[in-house]
Amino acid sequence: MRTLLLTELNPEKIDRLRDWARQLMGAREAEAAASLRAEKVQREAAFLTYIEGRSYVIHLTESLGGSLPADLSMSVNAEHRQINREVMREGTRKTAEPLYDISAAD
Repeated sequence: MRTLLLTELNPEKIDRLRDWARQLMGAREAEAAASLRAEKVQREAAFLTYIEGRSYVIHLTESLGGSLPADLSMSVNAEHRQINREVMREGTRKTAEPLYDISAAD
């Protein structure tokens, strides 16, 4: 199961999001991966884009279905939630409607 979200960002907080992304892909990658395994999530990715002068994050989550909520006792999850609240504009998150999903894998 794939979920794709689009959320508008607070423009003055983009550097904060970039810094967090660097931490997740660097020093905290093992901690983040352990959290995903606990949540039964195979992949989580975020992409920064700009539409008509506004900043957005596109967030992709892939799971086999039945994913679990984040364990907020894990510091990486608590910090992730706080940073999302800080950088994302409230009330702007939109879920994308899946139209097709094709794979060339055997």
